[in-house]
Amino acid sequence: MIKFFRKIRQKTLTENKFSKYLIYAIGEIFLVVIGIYLAIQFNNWNVENQNKDITSNNIVLLITSLEKDSIAFNQIQISIEKDKARLSNFEFRLNQASSNLDTLVKIVRYEYKPFIGVLNFDNDNTYDALVQSGEINLFNRELKNEVFTLYSLHKSAEETNNTHFKLYLDWVTRLNSKYPANLSTYSEGPISEAIWGNVTLIELANAFNPVITSKKNHYRLIGYDLKELIIETNNVLGKLKGAVKVSD
Repeated sequence: MIKFFRKIRQKTLTENKFSKYLIYAIGEIFLVVIGIYLAIQFNNWNVENQNKDITSNNIVLLITSLEKDSIAFNQIQISIEKDKARLSNFEFRLNQASSNLDTLVKIVRYEYKPFIGVLNFDNDNTYDALVQSGEINLFNRELKNEVFTLYSLHKSAEETNNTHFKLYLDWVTRLNSKYPANLSTYSEGPISEAIWGNVTLIELANAFNPVITSKKNHYRLIGYDLKELIIETNNVLGKLKGAVKVSD
């Protein structure tokens, strides 16, 4: 088509017909512009389709991560509730009029488990990769904001978790450094018997009380975050699964 216009242009020039030449020149320019426009539109369409594929794949990856989080959060919640029940049982027994040094020693030395329920955010790698690559920006605004809000909650909950876990760990370390119990180097044997044989009620109570108090505070504070995490995770999961269905 361009060759056709070029021949006409050359003919009009040789015949000295400037007005016709101008018309054909404009037509040639118009065709070039149309060609460029169509090329750009095709490229945009191609990029848009690629972005849709990237977004769909990323949403599926994010769904997988959040489903793992949902399972983990619920398991942690169950574990914490069981441990809180054990703590309540210890407190009940220690508050009885009949409780004495033997009651406390039995609990601290044999029954109390130093393990503590903590929040785990090992599945955040997918989200972090999306942010670093900028591909999170391919999500629509509403969905992106929902995801941002959820993972901001992850960060704040992680900070709360780590802060109070360190406080608890400090109190447990102090207790076990003085009184060998579960997981201690001298939990059994003559050394352990000698230490426990000389323990006093006041000293042991003062060492054990902050451990229980610290663990209860930890559970109370992360409990709020955990409930919100479970609700928001399920909410975002629903939005992401809905977005996948729409794209299909």
